Amino acid sequence: MNTFRSLRRGALVAVVGLAASVIPAHAQAATLDLGACGNAVASLQRSLASVHYPTGGTDGCYGSATKHAVLAFQLANGLQADGVAGSRTLRALRDPKPVVARSRGEGAHVEVDRGRQLLLVVRDGRVTAIFAASTGKAGFTTPAGSFRVYRKVVDGWSNQYQAPMPYASYFVRGVAVHAGKIPGYPASHGCVRVPAAFAATLYRRMPSGSLVLVY
Repeated sequence: MNTFRSLRRGALVAVVGLAASVIPAHAQAATLDLGACGNAVASLQRSLASVHYPTGGTDGCYGSATKHAVLAFQLANGLQADGVAGSRTLRALRDPKPVVARSRGEGAHVEVDRGRQLLLVVRDGRVTAIFAASTGKAGFTTPAGSFRVYRKVVDGWSNQYQAPMPYASYFVRGVAVHAGKIPGYPASHGCVRVPAAFAATLYRRMPSGSLVLVY
């Protein structure tokens, strides 16, 4: 009898151990935020990257790039947009909402979703990368429409607002995609801000003449 109980107990421990091993490490964590490092963060980074939210790598440390990837995921999934991977965000990663491009044409282009505060990189009609953005606040609405990048300046500067515009890709009447603060809501004077961690990459992905679709 004792032998049977020991075997049963051992089997139960084995099953519990197996279940824990197949659940992603990040799903077992309570909250992940800036400064955290370890397997749970690496697991989170892999999960985000697998659904097209770039994290800047899978080094297992929760830096600015990972924070903004989490923020983008929250914006796309209707969650509290704070860049902190809490229990609701981690649960949502198990069944994320799809992010679909408006334009299904061939080639590469960028789309700006003002409603969800997202910038999408699209190739041949498929979303390949999703970034958090901040568009124009009340009174400074980012214009909607189909535009083309007409000017690019790495160290851009706004004379009107006396403010830096790093990695600026201008697409209509002085409005540009550029690096800036991303609070999770519209906060710019009309431009499309993107996280500094990804600004150089996006700058390279938006050559002169490339399409920018804003809606």
